[in-house]
Amino acid sequence: MYDPYNQGGYQQQPPNYYGPGGPVYQARTNGLAITAMIMGILGFLTCGVTSVLALIFGHIASGQIKRTGENGQGMALTGIILGWILTGLWILYWVLALAGVIASFGTSVGQSSNGY
Repeated sequence: MYDPYNQGGYQQQPPNYYGPGGPVYQARTNGLAITAMIMGILGFLTCGVTSVLALIFGHIASGQIKRTGENGQGMALTGIILGWILTGLWILYWVLALAGVIASFGTSVGQSSNGY
């Protein structure tokens, strides 16, 4: 007879986590991939200082993921992309700032040599 409140002593079996060849394990996420993504995001706040670390950790994590089969390829790629973008933007900023300093220095020297 069917007991809707399960008072007959029968309990539901726990879910089966075993595949055809044995237990099924979920691959873990690469720690360097997580670090690369975090460093890439923090690059916005640290004026690009951590974006170089995001590049380094992202490339190392990508190699480890290909070798070991761990999860985290998307996070490693995010760190690499953010690292390159932020590093490029900060290099562009400093080149333009240096060009502005050189241009202003050149005009002030040119005016003083004319005697005005």
